[in-house]
Amino acid sequence: MLEDEIPKLKLYSLNLLEQFEQTEFTEAENFDKIKNDTEEIKKNIEDLKHTEEQCLENININNNLTKRLEEQLVNGKKFVSKENDSVTTDYHERECNCSVSSCPVNRTPSPNDPKTSYKSCLELYDSGFKSNAKYNIGVEKERYISVYCDMTTDGGGWTVFQRRQDGSVDFFRDWNEYETGFGNLTGEFWLGNNFLNLLTDNDAPHELRIDLEDHDGNRAYAKYSSFKVGSKRTNYKLYVSGYTGNAGDSLAESDSSYGPHDQMEFSTRDADNDGSSGHCASKWNGAWWFKACFDSHLNGLYQDQSKCKSEWDCIIWNTWKGSYYALKFTEMKFR
Repeated sequence: MLEDEIPKLKLYSLNLLEQFEQTEFTEAENFDKIKNDTEEIKKNIEDLKHTEEQCLENININNNLTKRLEEQLVNGKKFVSKENDSVTTDYHERECNCSVSSCPVNRTPSPNDPKTSYKSCLELYDSGFKSNAKYNIGVEKERYISVYCDMTTDGGGWTVFQRRQDGSVDFFRDWNEYETGFGNLTGEFWLGNNFLNLLTDNDAPHELRIDLEDHDGNRAYAKYSSFKVGSKRTNYKLYVSGYTGNAGDSLAESDSSYGPHDQMEFSTRDADNDGSSGHCASKWNGAWWFKACFDSHLNGLYQDQSKCKSEWDCIIWNTWKGSYYALKFTEMKFR
């Protein structure tokens, strides 16, 4: 009887082994599927985060456009077409129907023509100038300066007053140079503290936007709802508040002992106006609204690599990349 049962037991054992192997194979497949699903979920989360950032920026753009439209309606202003002199109060219709052939996007206003005496890049944008370019604007009666207008970022109408991109311009300058400005408007430059004061210290509210880029092509921005630069009598004191963005606030508010920079006077290598016992501008080879000394320093030494030669000794935005990371690109602008 035992001999008769042995083949049955062998067959039963083989069936059990086959079932075990099948279960093991199925579990391996399930594990691989779970692993792949997990990677896909991670990727989807990153895509959602990126989409959320884009949505937030688009919301800011739409809010700004809405605010400007409301201001135009309150003031009873109408937009005038430069090509056919037709008048429309619908800003969006004019913007959408504007073609390259009908819009004065590449014209530069003449300072001698009173019809083109614009006072800001925002006025130029609202009048139909939609290309990033150099334009002439009025800063005082019968006085004009050339500025670079960013007409494509965040709703357009931004007056650029600082840009760093390749280290071609030395930013370790004295007080007079920072007061009058230096560099090339299409390259690296500082517009000039005197013009910053004339263009921002008036009855109109102004926004500030700072665009940053690292050496891997990643970008971030900091935006402030209130911005102005005081007069020479105040040593061009900075007034800034109302942060939004994804770079962190290294300018208006700070949890560290180095900032904030709001309410600080401007310092250069030959003018020590900081809140430190030392001389921040001289020590860190630049010029800024230093406190003790800084959480941000966008006029510091330009490094062609991401690593600073020493801590803080480069172009810094501490809340985004820390104190050892040298930024590749910065651009400061207001409207």
